[in-house]
Amino acid sequence: MDLGALASGWLKPHGGIGWLALGGLAFAGYVLSQAQNRAALLGGDRKRPDPPRAPKHHHHTPHNLPDRTISPDRFVGRAAELQRLAALLAPESSRVVLTGMGGVGKSELASQHACDALARYQGGIVRLDARQGLAAMASQLVLFFRRTFPAVRLPDDKSPIELLRMCWSQWPAVATPPEPVLLILDDQPGDAEGYAAERQLFAGLPPRFRRLLTQREPAPTGAKALALSLLQREASLELMCLHAGEGGFERLQAESRAADGLCAEVGDLPLALVLLGARLKERPDLRLSLLLEEVRAKGAEAKALQQAHPELGVQRGVVEALLISWEALSPAAKSLGVLLSVMAPAVIPWELVEACRLPEQVQGSALGEQLSELRRAQLVERLGEGLYRLHPLVRQFIRLQSENQSGLAARWRGQLGAAAAQVCREQIPQTLTQAQVDALERVLPHIRQVAEEGATGLSEEDLIETYMGLARVAMHQAVYGEARRWCKQGLAECDQRLTPEHPYIATARHTLAQLLKDINRLAEAEPRMARVVELFETSFGNEQTNVAAALNNLAMLLGAHNRLEEAEPLMRRNVAILIASLQQGVPHPNLEDGVNNYVGLLQQLGYSEAEIQAKLESLQPETNHTPAQVAQQSRLTPG
Repeated sequence: MDLGALASGWLKPHGGIGWLALGGLAFAGYVLSQAQNRAALLGGDRKRPDPPRAPKHHHHTPHNLPDRTISPDRFVGRAAELQRLAALLAPESSRVVLTGMGGVGKSELASQHACDALARYQGGIVRLDARQGLAAMASQLVLFFRRTFPAVRLPDDKSPIELLRMCWSQWPAVATPPEPVLLILDDQPGDAEGYAAERQLFAGLPPRFRRLLTQREPAPTGAKALALSLLQREASLELMCLHAGEGGFERLQAESRAADGLCAEVGDLPLALVLLGARLKERPDLRLSLLLEEVRAKGAEAKALQQAHPELGVQRGVVEALLISWEALSPAAKSLGVLLSVMAPAVIPWELVEACRLPEQVQGSALGEQLSELRRAQLVERLGEGLYRLHPLVRQFIRLQSENQSGLAARWRGQLGAAAAQVCREQIPQTLTQAQVDALERVLPHIRQVAEEGATGLSEEDLIETYMGLARVAMHQAVYGEARRWCKQGLAECDQRLTPEHPYIATARHTLAQLLKDINRLAEAEPRMARVVELFETSFGNEQTNVAAALNNLAMLLGAHNRLEEAEPLMRRNVAILIASLQQGVPHPNLEDGVNNYVGLLQQLGYSEAEIQAKLESLQPETNHTPAQVAQQSRLTPG
């Protein structure tokens, strides 16, 4: 049926009044339609799930939240955490601990959740600064209650702490069951004193109240907790871009490698990324590569990371944020932190830390307790059994703090240098296997750190071990350029601190000469090896095995040039020194190879078996050993 005809039929008996009623209905429909369209448009643009619908008796939610400084679309990389937090807080009497290192965004996540869920917590949202202690939090709470609910009369003759139970029990409600209330304790000290203050604050709390605590320390066992981790790299780049101002995307895209480097240098810490973005916004012509150079040079002390930006919700720079965790540590824990900071920016094996103990720190002392303290402060991350890591900005921050502790960092560098030299001395022989190199994987970055920072942390006894150990590893891996660099750097350090005749200088020259031989630069290697023989003879005398090794290497090099006549006396002296080791009753480990090499050389020169036997017998040491016994003890049959 035609609707127009139907309407006309209905309007005829009603006249003008009917037309007026129909127009009113049409207008009401139009208004309702527009309101629905607008609601759909606003809701469709949201990037996070909508909060639960408000009850029909919806009213304004009382709260003391600061104005939202970061809009939801600029709060990136935390959608999953927001959903998880909402789910954890949903049941009555929920208590959730939001944890993470300073600057990771705990307070901002709590604020974003609260702002998103205003309609859910219609009983009210109260944020309290937990760092100020129980009395201050009680005062904040009572002041909020008096201003928000003036109809509820609180006694004037009681302290805020005494009024807490009355506030909880008389908190107004207009529905059944009563509307939920959210209490946020921001920056809660995660220690016994902090938890005691919390228990006193919330004594007698009804089930309608939900509690959200942000703290740096890990949550106690059994607590509902959400640990806030660092951002993923994609979210880090987006966060920095959003705060870089107009043209930020184009700037980051044009210098994508530098942008990625900035994220890596600050360890994807949200606070640092916001500060870097703000720096780029302040200086629209600043190249990202130059900003990266500044951050690499100064770390947490870089100007870009020091400034606060209240308009962005950033009340502290990186150093100020980390200071809160640092100042609460014991002196012993701070000392351990300094040791970890002088190590390489890599995974730290705990056995190396133990090897760095100071003389007064006997085995079984409280290093483990000090580590636990650093971990509770979220300054050290555990990666696996016996493996730890410092965040890059934490490492730079602790180094900055240690400048004020005279001599402590230098003392720890000395301990680290001694431990690194001991590893090289005991675990990096002249000839390495791949299994031995693999076993060194975790400790090598720290040995390199010792070598890169120079010899200041090394005693004379340990001076050459680190460089030669690294050179031997590089030679095994056929990275000859690196091996040569370590040899030369070690030699330069020895030249600065030792006399020219010192045996360590000869050792460094010997390793460098051996390297040149291995890479077939024989013309360069020969004079160096000849000089090493002279240096070893001066330092050790004619009968030392160090001299024997140098003689053997020089002889082998001459043999490679087919200069067999020149090689023969050198190799004969090498074998004589090794045979002399039988005077101690134990053959030298190189004796068998030395005699075999000498026999092979004599055979190349055309000597008969009898002549070779006679030459070997002429090398008999002044002992009761016969040439036959020498051959038997060395497990050789000449010829």
